[in-house]
Amino acid sequence: MNLARLYKYLRHKECRLDFSHAAALMLFRDESSMTVGEVRRYLGCCSPNVTQILDHLVKQELVRRWRVESDRRSVYVAVTGKGQEMQRRIIEKLKPDEN
Repeated sequence: MNLARLYKYLRHKECRLDFSHAAALMLFRDESSMTVGEVRRYLGCCSPNVTQILDHLVKQELVRRWRVESDRRSVYVAVTGKGQEMQRRIIEKLKPDEN
């Protein structure tokens, strides 16, 4: 893996993510949606940290959040098309250099 290249990409002004944002975004590679609680369990973070991470991803339109009418306590999160594109770029940056 090329973590240095990924770090440089994530810190770029067009991207504005850190590793915690990228990790949260990458959770949605195998899941179409999940609850905020599931995101918290996967990341091993406390709820306020997960809220801040998801707020940042929502602001950048990489994920969307919504409540289900049948259970208003549960908040769901799903990756957007823009988020899927960012996932592809992150994976590309993690590939080893070819030279």
